[in-house]
Amino acid sequence: MRTKILFLDEQEGRVNGEKFTAIVGFRAWAHDLHEIKALFYPAYNQVIDTAIRGEDAKGNYIHRLPNIHGSELLSDFPDEIKFQVLEKLCSVLKEFDVDFLRIGYFDRSFPYEMQHSARDQILDLCVTSTAFAISDEKEPNHVLVSEFDKESLRRNLDKTLQKLSTIYAGGAESSSINLKNLTGHYYATKSEIGCQIADIINYCCLKKSNGTTDFSNQLAKYYDMFSEDYIANQVIWINNRDRIFQMPQKNPTFNRHSPSGLPSDAKIA
Repeated sequence: MRTKILFLDEQEGRVNGEKFTAIVGFRAWAHDLHEIKALFYPAYNQVIDTAIRGEDAKGNYIHRLPNIHGSELLSDFPDEIKFQVLEKLCSVLKEFDVDFLRIGYFDRSFPYEMQHSARDQILDLCVTSTAFAISDEKEPNHVLVSEFDKESLRRNLDKTLQKLSTIYAGGAESSSINLKNLTGHYYATKSEIGCQIADIINYCCLKKSNGTTDFSNQLAKYYDMFSEDYIANQVIWINNRDRIFQMPQKNPTFNRHSPSGLPSDAKIA
């Protein structure tokens, strides 16, 4: 059985000044993850070894490699090293069949009485939208993986799994959702390579839409390498069929899955 792993993470940011909450993801074939790590980590170690020991370093000194996290990207190293590491990572990823995901909603678009719990409500919608998106694809089984310490995401993924168990109880074969495409959900630590990739590439995506510095603009270039590899990439205004911030995405019909009811030809905010 061939399986794809979809690593999920949370993202908060702003588009045109409006705050949003989203789920972001990185998807790869399960059998490719070993090769991705086998290619990337030696290259990563070489960059760090050279940065620490100088140009004569041959990468034969094994370092404890920091996790690659967007907002804390290699904080002990200069920008040049950060970009070298990202260049190595992106070059490796381009050799494989991988893609990405971002599904979000604008916080202020929720009804006033729901504002106190807007983040949870949004993440619930994001998880549901993600489940619909992958259930409709002509792909093999999917396994969802998220960081264990992301409490809000964990709580809302659990809600979705409870909903799916209810559908199973009522008869999976009679469901309009292709449950065969969703094998289950599991947790990982933030050191898992898929979790790191989901975070950093989607952080670069965020900088593409709101970057204001030279550093942010450089990060946006790494998103550009994968801009056509997003299953979905949109931030939605609830109950407004004409207001959506959308970046390139592979699935042109994804909007019809959105709980907001957006048509596939919705206008871009």
